Amino acid sequence: MFAAELRMLEGDPYPLKVTWKQCCLVCENISSCTSVNFNEVSKVFEINTMKMKSREYRLQPSKGWKIYEKLPCGLGYMTGKRCRHIQNQFQYDKILTYQEASDFCFLIGRKLVTVENEQYKIDLLSDAGLADMYIHANIWLGNRTETSCPCFRREFADVIIRDCDSNASIVCERH
Repeated sequence: MFAAELRMLEGDPYPLKVTWKQCCLVCENISSCTSVNFNEVSKVFEINTMKMKSREYRLQPSKGWKIYEKLPCGLGYMTGKRCRHIQNQFQYDKILTYQEASDFCFLIGRKLVTVENEQYKIDLLSDAGLADMYIHANIWLGNRTETSCPCFRREFADVIIRDCDSNASIVCERH
């Protein structure tokens, strides 16, 4: 469950006014449901059947809305032990700096992805592939120092240091 005021775009409206717990129960009984958008004011909700992976299926700040994810990783991808929420960035997207990427992950209750060992790298590559991430994508990593912002290059499966004001894709994970 996400605590911030967020809504996934492209949700399908559901014709009932319910509590947040009831909308989560509805989602549990729909096999294609990945999460629900719930409006705390109007008590209406939307069923999401897509996973976060691109421009079309993003979480957006939305006053009065909360998103509840179907467990264990309804919106994300989970090849290994960690649930990863992927936001692809493309050349025509707004530039997301390291700080903006970190702030986005914090907003949804996650942290930027880390690549702690070879298995984590394999799992990240698998999840990025499942999310149709651009092969030339750079992904911000969560182990920044005072002077450097590390990025994982999907194409080469390696880590480089980039300008912290550059753009990159975001992969948030639940630790």
